[in-house]
Amino acid sequence: MNPERRQALLATKLRALASILAGWDEGADARPFPAGASFLCGSTGFLLVDESRRERDPHEPATVRESPRGWLGGARIWAARQKATRIHGLLDVVDGADARRAALFSLAPTLWKIDGRSLTMVAASAPFAEAPAPPVDVLAFAGIIEAAGAEAVVEHGELRAEVLGLEVGRVRVHDELGPILEVGVGRHDRLANEMLHAGTDSEEVLSRAVEVVRERRTATAGPHPANQLQRERWLRSALCARPGLGGFAAGELRPVSATVPMTLKRPGPAMALACRPDGTVHTVVACTVSLDLDAISFAADARLTWAPDAGLVVCVPEGDDTHILHELAAALAHPAEVRTVTNAWRE
Repeated sequence: MNPERRQALLATKLRALASILAGWDEGADARPFPAGASFLCGSTGFLLVDESRRERDPHEPATVRESPRGWLGGARIWAARQKATRIHGLLDVVDGADARRAALFSLAPTLWKIDGRSLTMVAASAPFAEAPAPPVDVLAFAGIIEAAGAEAVVEHGELRAEVLGLEVGRVRVHDELGPILEVGVGRHDRLANEMLHAGTDSEEVLSRAVEVVRERRTATAGPHPANQLQRERWLRSALCARPGLGGFAAGELRPVSATVPMTLKRPGPAMALACRPDGTVHTVVACTVSLDLDAISFAADARLTWAPDAGLVVCVPEGDDTHILHELAAALAHPAEVRTVTNAWRE
């Protein structure tokens, strides 16, 4: 559809729906909002998130739906620019986790789910609950992974093999065969390896993959998927190995799960905990690369899960510590600190 026509349709939709909410004024002024449409009534903002902007994966089930990435951070920046003191966010796809993350900002948007011509307020859900640890027979593969030169990482209840933060394999539990080490970067690569190397020992295939990734996942190698994918996890891996890059002490950091599983196509901040010698958490650490408007809300959500009273530090490489990231970090009800990591982290 022509962008101008779609924008006009979104504005009409927002005007019709927002008219049933308190604070709406027929003389509302339309304001630019990249993620959809918006109006400002006095100091109250009404935002409609364009559902068509969400990313779609044709290989995922049709039932898998989520809000467009970056809308929450964009809404908070919009409110600051418009000097709004109240925000209503209207979305076709929204759930309690979205409301939970929104509530972590000092100016928390009230979220409404669009249901035909009516709106339903969305309540915040309980904090994220980490998946149970993998069974013993799955964890037994950790030694095999490390012997191949990879790092064994447990997140979201799965055991994965990583090289400098890039997943090169994971242990899957098959109904008939039990735990199996599948090698590859992403599910399509794992499937290709399964077909190409049928009958080959998975440890040997993993060793080859580790060698290839280590050769290309460097600062001096030319552009390649091995050094472009999951850079957030690469930064976390570097900080865990050399915590002084982020101002932490040796052995202080350990990786943990984010509250939303991230994929190759939908990356997000990689999380870690900074612990005292007695094991208590004093800081939750988020690693992000480039400008991710969702990074701050996801990081704050992880703090709510792992250590609500701890500090929150967002680590970014040189050049990525934008004023927008600092603005969003300061906009949290419990503000975060943004730290710059020298570009030597990739060496």
